[in-house]
Amino acid sequence: MTSLNPPSISQVLIVDDEISVRKVLAVMLEQGAIPSKSVPGGEEALRLLANEPFDAVIADLQMMGMSGMELLAQIRQQYPHVAFLMVTGVDDVRVGIQAMHRGADDYLVKPLQLDAVLVSLERAVQRKRLEQEVESYRHHLAVR
Repeated sequence: MTSLNPPSISQVLIVDDEISVRKVLAVMLEQGAIPSKSVPGGEEALRLLANEPFDAVIADLQMMGMSGMELLAQIRQQYPHVAFLMVTGVDDVRVGIQAMHRGADDYLVKPLQLDAVLVSLERAVQRKRLEQEVESYRHHLAVR
């Protein structure tokens, strides 16, 4: 079992229209001692993000209604400091590159591996926190 080093992750939002995938991801995160909530689609995810703090979102690329790419665009616009991992059953590097260009922090291919999910999540959250620190530091310098 993998354990995360600080900084700890307070909560992750899982977005996938397949309940079995949501359950498997929730169990994986639980094994890494990471609390999570899950929803079946992008609209529900945005409602939850508006009311609760999340460090990261793990979303499927292809969902009914709002796609993972559409959700990514909304989250980047409204919650730029939330890490975003795109998950898909399509093992196509071009799709991964497109997701990263649009702001995804990482791209994971199903079937998911526990260690890969935890390492990717830790790295993405750490990167977002560093970006926030740099932004805060720049703001502090500008105010002086």
